[in-house]
Amino acid sequence: MGVQMLNYTVVPRLIYSSGLVSGSQIVTALGVPILVTLHDGDIYINSAKVISTDNLISNGVFHIIDE
Repeated sequence: MGVQMLNYTVVPRLIYSSGLVSGSQIVTALGVPILVTLHDGDIYINSAKVISTDNLISNGVFHIIDE
């Protein structure tokens, strides 16, 4: 995975799943806006379903999407 691809998916601030708000847009490190949708208890980033949330790593948290 190249640095540009990684920056496309990285958000330069810590956001836990409990802080996600449906309809909000979050801007990635490359300046690309991504849309958050909450529906029937599920979280979607753009059209991808989040299948695992709040995975802690040494420099933040990551969420796994199914796409």
